[in-house]
Amino acid sequence: MKTLKAFSIVVLFATCLTASAAYTPPTDDQVSEAAADPSKLAALVAGATPGEAAEVVKSVIVVSLGLGLEAPALSARVGEIVAASVGAMSAQSTAFAAALGTSLGGTSAIGQNAVLVAAIQAAVTTAGGQQGAALASSFQTAFDTAANPPTSAAKVPVDATDYGR
Repeated sequence: MKTLKAFSIVVLFATCLTASAAYTPPTDDQVSEAAADPSKLAALVAGATPGEAAEVVKSVIVVSLGLGLEAPALSARVGEIVAASVGAMSAQSTAFAAALGTSLGGTSAIGQNAVLVAAIQAAVTTAGGQQGAALASSFQTAFDTAANPPTSAAKVPVDATDYGR
C-alpha cells in the first residue's frame, strides 16, 4: 500500500512538472517572425494560459507597429495576428478575449489608435465564429476597463468621527 501511495505521489508530481513546463515564452526573434508571418503565432502560444498568450500577441502587435506598414496594411496585419491567436486559443476563447482586451487596453500605442482597435475588434468577432459577438464583447469590456481604469473618489471612514457622530 505504501508503494502504491509513493508511486501515486511521484506520478502526480511528474504530471505537475510536465504541465507547468508545457509553455515556453517565445524569443524576440520568434516574436519578430510572427509579426512578419502571423501563421507562426499558433506555435508561440501553444500550451500558454490565456494571459500568457495575450502578452505574446501584444508583443507581436507592438513589433508589427515598427514594420513601417501603411495604415491599411498594418490594420490587415494586426487583424491576421488576432485571428490567428483567437483560432489558436479556441479552447479558452472567452478567457483569451478578455485577457487580450486587458493586455492591449493598457498599451498606449495600441489603445489610442482607433483604427487598430477596430481592426482587432473585427478580427475577434470574425475569428470567434458563432461566439464572435460574445468574444468581442468580452474583449471590449476588458479593453475599456484597462484603457480607462475606474477611479475611487469615495471617502473611506477611518474612525467613528468620520461617520458624522
